[in-house]
Amino acid sequence: MARRPDHQDDDAGEHYRTELEAAGLQVEVRTKLRPGSKPGWVLGVSPEPGTMVEPGQVVTMTETAEPRASMSTL
Repeated sequence: MARRPDHQDDDAGEHYRTELEAAGLQVEVRTKLRPGSKPGWVLGVSPEPGTMVEPGQVVTMTETAEPRASMSTL
């Protein structure tokens, strides 16, 4: 059973995804813009950490997205 990281580094989403897959789970990644947050930080998972799941079950992980380019930088 994987726990959501308490301390997150620049690759937190990738590390967490790898841990879930190593536990035999399928991972669906959703992203959410969160100004001021680094891209790839884990915001949450469903089902919640600590929930018993069967191998192969889908776990949805939400992580921060890359900021979108503003029109002035295009």
